[in-house]
Amino acid sequence: MRFILCVYSCQREPYARLRKELLAQDWFQSPLKDPSIEVFFVYADPHCREPTLSGMDLFLPCEDAYAQLASKTLRMLEFFSRRGGFDYLIKMDDSILASPLSGKLPSSIVELCHGSYCGIRPLFTLPITSTRWFQERQLPFRKQSYPWFCPFYAGKLYTLSWGAVAAIAQYGRSYEETFNTDLGGIEDVLVGRVLLQHYLSPREKFQIYASALRSELRVAFQQMLSIGRNTKTR
Repeated sequence: MRFILCVYSCQREPYARLRKELLAQDWFQSPLKDPSIEVFFVYADPHCREPTLSGMDLFLPCEDAYAQLASKTLRMLEFFSRRGGFDYLIKMDDSILASPLSGKLPSSIVELCHGSYCGIRPLFTLPITSTRWFQERQLPFRKQSYPWFCPFYAGKLYTLSWGAVAAIAQYGRSYEETFNTDLGGIEDVLVGRVLLQHYLSPREKFQIYASALRSELRVAFQQMLSIGRNTKTR
């Protein structure tokens, strides 16, 4: 089995270089020494005319902005689908170790590479619950463009089989403008949407829907318990 680990970073962020150094010195010591895993740091660069690979750095021809993340992901997956030579692609953000999801990381990231599409836990947000998230980040949001009942794995970390990468590279462009213009470039929902529409088997669809629903119900139950405890202490 061969793996590609793609770490999203942003050249404009003041701590991007420090994060890269810390990851390379600490968390990536095992993957960097494993000949079955190729590690790349992925950047958007509007000055590039085509994807440019320089050592471990991959520069993609798109705007370096949150609202253009859908384009960044599509350019990346198109590049690696043409390049080939892997069984699974692992996409993660360079900020994941500083996020609450870091505690859910497996001892080996390769453990998440099974099936066509996997991640730490699937999300199952709806337009009515997503509005505030977009407003807080000052991103464009049109409810009618948001896919209803579309479970997806959070963009902090998800894995894709080679076939899933090829499917997104083939069909993703038809979704790109809508996600960038109406939905603030949310690339993780784009990935889930394309795979549900064009690639996942009925069994895989059922598994992700069921898992996402259980996850959302668990979170809702925990919130209810928290509200109940706060009410009693007043």
